[in-house]
Amino acid sequence: MADASGLVGMRSPDGRYWWDGLAWQPVPPSMPTAAAGTGSATNAILATLSAAGLIIGSLMPWATVTALGFINVSVSGMQGGGDGYFTIGAGLVLLLCGLRLFSHRFSRGASNTAFFVALLAAALTAYELTNVARVASNTSSQSGALASVSSGPGLYLALIGSILGVASIFFRPTLTTAVVPPVVPSS
Repeated sequence: MADASGLVGMRSPDGRYWWDGLAWQPVPPSMPTAAAGTGSATNAILATLSAAGLIIGSLMPWATVTALGFINVSVSGMQGGGDGYFTIGAGLVLLLCGLRLFSHRFSRGASNTAFFVALLAAALTAYELTNVARVASNTSSQSGALASVSSGPGLYLALIGSILGVASIFFRPTLTTAVVPPVVPSS
């Protein structure tokens, strides 16, 4: 039989047992666990919802121009300056982070990446929202009632998605203080 003494302290895949060198033992409450796995699931769900909001919102109208009351022209995030490409990219990164968080009990790197990417996306979509409001204000003052500009639903959806990604950091699990299991000498 192979020597398993080098595996002492190893966790079972479900995290409920540890190897003492001779047999699997239940994890005592004082050992660090990812029992905050519910936080990890919430973290993964928020990152995935954030990704969906950013990707779908990027393809939807970000601004609508109405002229003479009946001519409507909508512009998505993919048109014009193309900031929608960044938000789609951010959404894809958040989707990968969400999938990683779903597949592992906890991944600090994926959680941190999701937070910072969502923070950048939130800053960009907030900027775009204020930019559309500024253009709307300028248009209404220059054209009177002939033309108007309004924010589109895609911009709001992308902003909500990015805020969900930022909020995901608050549902990140933390490990408790570690107590090293006793090492059983192999015989």
